[in-house]
Amino acid sequence: MPQQPIHRACLPRSSVSGAALSLHVIEGQNVSDLRRLSAVTSSCELMKNLLRWQHVAPTCPDTVDGFPFDKR
Repeated sequence: MPQQPIHRACLPRSSVSGAALSLHVIEGQNVSDLRRLSAVTSSCELMKNLLRWQHVAPTCPDTVDGFPFDKR
């Protein structure tokens, strides 16, 4: 099921650059959640799938928080 994109207010310093290397760092909750819900057991294989699918958190917001909360 398609998910709503993350609002740009959540990532105020993100940008698009044609010449620079872009890096996206995650804590791994999305991979752990996918491993729990998937028949695939390899975290590396799941991360490859996330890149192939072009979707960082396919289970968000159902089982993984999609927006940061400053009180938690």
